Amino acid sequence: SDIRAYKYNYIKEICENYDIAGFEMDFMRHPVLFQVDKTTPEQRKQIITDFIKSVRKVLDDTARDGQYRWLCVRIPYRSNINKFSYDDLGIDLPAWTAAGVDMVNMSAYYYTVQQTELTSVIKSIPDTPVYLELCHCTMSGKSLNKKGGDNYNFRRTTDEQYYTAAHLAYARGAAGVSAFNFVYYRQHGSAEDDRGPFNEPPFHIFKGLGDPEWLATQHYIYAKSWMFAMPMDFTEGAVKNFKMDMAPTKVAPKSLGRLRVQSDEDMTGSAWSVKVNGFELQHSDDKFEPYESPYTALLGDETTLRSWIVPKEILKNGYNDFEIKMDSGDKKVRISYIDLAVK
Repeated sequence: SDIRAYKYNYIKEICENYDIAGFEMDFMRHPVLFQVDKTTPEQRKQIITDFIKSVRKVLDDTARDGQYRWLCVRIPYRSNINKFSYDDLGIDLPAWTAAGVDMVNMSAYYYTVQQTELTSVIKSIPDTPVYLELCHCTMSGKSLNKKGGDNYNFRRTTDEQYYTAAHLAYARGAAGVSAFNFVYYRQHGSAEDDRGPFNEPPFHIFKGLGDPEWLATQHYIYAKSWMFAMPMDFTEGAVKNFKMDMAPTKVAPKSLGRLRVQSDEDMTGSAWSVKVNGFELQHSDDKFEPYESPYTALLGDETTLRSWIVPKEILKNGYNDFEIKMDSGDKKVRISYIDLAVK
């Protein structure tokens, strides 16, 4: 109760003193708000819903005559994250929209992800716009020091990966996309840390992201990130399965697709096979980036990448089944990054 009052007073001060168009309640910094062993799902949902009602009221009470102030919530892109569910976090979207939430922003914290639960969320609140948040990276690396903070390097999100994430989001019913943490393309952190190379943020992508008819790129990613079922550890004979949601574009691909897996260590001497929708793929010697990109951090090389040719006719609209097998090898291999480009 004291904590809620403390937070509420901050929001009230902003609403009273600034000419804002609306307010986003960020349930991602950090999403674990309750001791789940000491509260029930109903209690958690009621506490958060009542707090949202109070924020809706202060937005309305402080608005200028004729002004409407929008209320958005930023929530996890999956209903189960690090062993916590929406119930554990007090998330009840139908109750929240009834309490005055105007839009929902689905986030992967500070990653760009394409495999989301947009469809089920939109189905639960069909009259409320739902957006997918896009961020500066698709994967983070190992800690560079013990000082805390963002002390690691990032695999930056490419133009094509942004476009693919937006295309898939629109195909699944999203009202649009949002952006977060674009400043992390630029220099940050200690100068002696290997966090670069750095670049200017790709502001040029926004023109295309707002045009569903224009988006035609297909560069799908399945990578290690916070709240996600990666990495995958393999030993000889191990088989791992996963699904990847894909959506065809109006521009038909002109060539074959290419699937790549990237490991954290040298894969030399190991043999691998992959099936997609039951079809066994043919190995490819072309292992490198499918699109030109200025971002070079955390990319693979000849020793950490394997690649396969993907006939476009075996892919389908919706969830595609992937099976990866380590046929032989004398050491454990950790796969942290998988991508599929269909050009």
